[in-house]
Amino acid sequence: MNSISIRRLPSTVFIALATLLLLAPHVADAQSCNVAGNYVPNPSFECRTDCPSGLTQIALATSWQNGHMTGSDLGTPDYYNSCDAEECRTSTPTNMFGTQAPHQGKAYAGIYQYDAPDPWREYIRAILTSPLTAGRYYRITFYVNFAEGGRAASGKIGAIVGQDIPLSTTMIHPIRPQDKYIKASSVISDANNWVEVTGDFRATGGENVIVIGFFENTLDDRVNFTASNCGILLEPGSSYYYIDDVALVENPCFGDWNLVPNPSFECKYTCPETPGFFNSGVSYFNNVVMDWINGHDVNLGTPDYYNSCAPSTCNSGVPYNVSGEEAAHTGQAYAGIAQFDYDAGWREYIRTTLLSSLITGRRYVLKFYVSEAELSAFSAGNVGAIVGENIPLSTTMVHPIRPQDHYVSAPGIISRRNGWELVRGEFTATGHENNLVIGFFDPLTTRYAPPCGCICRYYIQGTNYLYIDDVSLQDCCDGLNVTAEPTEDLCTWKIRVSQNPALQCVYAIEVVDGMSDHATPGPAPLSLASGLTAGSITLSSPGTYTVLVRFLDVDGNVICNQSVKVDCTQELK
Repeated sequence: MNSISIRRLPSTVFIALATLLLLAPHVADAQSCNVAGNYVPNPSFECRTDCPSGLTQIALATSWQNGHMTGSDLGTPDYYNSCDAEECRTSTPTNMFGTQAPHQGKAYAGIYQYDAPDPWREYIRAILTSPLTAGRYYRITFYVNFAEGGRAASGKIGAIVGQDIPLSTTMIHPIRPQDKYIKASSVISDANNWVEVTGDFRATGGENVIVIGFFENTLDDRVNFTASNCGILLEPGSSYYYIDDVALVENPCFGDWNLVPNPSFECKYTCPETPGFFNSGVSYFNNVVMDWINGHDVNLGTPDYYNSCAPSTCNSGVPYNVSGEEAAHTGQAYAGIAQFDYDAGWREYIRTTLLSSLITGRRYVLKFYVSEAELSAFSAGNVGAIVGENIPLSTTMVHPIRPQDHYVSAPGIISRRNGWELVRGEFTATGHENNLVIGFFDPLTTRYAPPCGCICRYYIQGTNYLYIDDVSLQDCCDGLNVTAEPTEDLCTWKIRVSQNPALQCVYAIEVVDGMSDHATPGPAPLSLASGLTAGSITLSSPGTYTVLVRFLDVDGNVICNQSVKVDCTQELK
């Protein structure tokens, strides 16, 4: 078949057709098209109101529509489904722009773009099944394939999520300051396989619309191709992409009871491409990983981010990267920091803002995991963390520790490779602490030089380099549970205390009775030694009691209280 050239037609040509489609019977109920946990309706375009019979018919896919204003002579996205009996039209797997089986099912969408002589963009859009919740983390994922009919793979396809995003009246869809934007880390030119595009964001709250397309002003990094199986050849410089399996789901980037956001570094704006120390002193860490930043101002240390999604193995990947080889403690990502003393010294720090400020008098446990990278020329034991109120970015190479900051550090040399070591400590909050910084705060006094593994053949003389993962800061009072169980002896009750097993806080437990409706003095306090989970209390007279359980720190200070009701209304024998 001879190749032909095709241009898109303006949407005004299809107004009458779109009106008729609105009157067509529904093939599937919109609710049945949804997937549990996915905020995107009809995510794989399987549900439809009718079979497509030509281009521009994205509205046939239930819950999807053109991202441009209808009738504005702008982009007109397409719908493909195997129910179209004509193969070289809008069927799957073969259609007028190429041959590609759906990522799953039998349908997908298609969008077209070019820059010359005038820019042309197409966008698909859907209303989410429910608005997003403020402060929660979400992950967008969709799959893209370059159609053989495209002449040049170009640009970085992406998605925006926002509240009440209006239909675009301009060819290039605008991104408002409040919209969340994720995009592919590189140009997608694979015409054989589906390529995943994914990104994370933290919701402002109320976001209810998703739009997918090309939001950049120019299309760069072109990769030229020839023609589709059906002979369709788009204009020079044009691109055509299939889209399938769109998902927007909650991404649990923070754990239960953890005050550190994104503690395992899983949530990212984009995949890392280059570690920070390759970026002329400007930390790449700030631009890719969510909720964490460089603890220095931009002219000093440059911490690094590693994730298995990185395009190059011996660069910023996991487990192999330019600094060594280490699987993540959990998930597929971690941070990296370096220190050395020659040439006036060098330190790196990572910093975050806590999800909530600490409470005066409460006991907190801080934990993070550390592994030494093969890049290291020596091992040292002074990695640590500080927690404080409004900790400023450091303007000196060695980050200061203020008198009011709480400091937790490793007890000895960190030299473990191919595994992780726990750094842990506890402190009692003075109140309002809201920042956490991890790094090297002490002089390098103790060190030894292990052999270099150099997985990726990179080595820095005189340097100690550590990977950081799974950071947590938890209130020792969170997850505590107090229950009272009757025994065979009337008005003798067993008081049980349980705690979140992840905390393992060290404290003493004291049980005393509270007020009863008889106002009768109760027994003396019953102390449960640290680590015990149960003790008994005998009430001195009938009544309804409130038994108070006090949790004490190692110095005997009360860090929190809990109470439990005990009903002893029968007369004592």
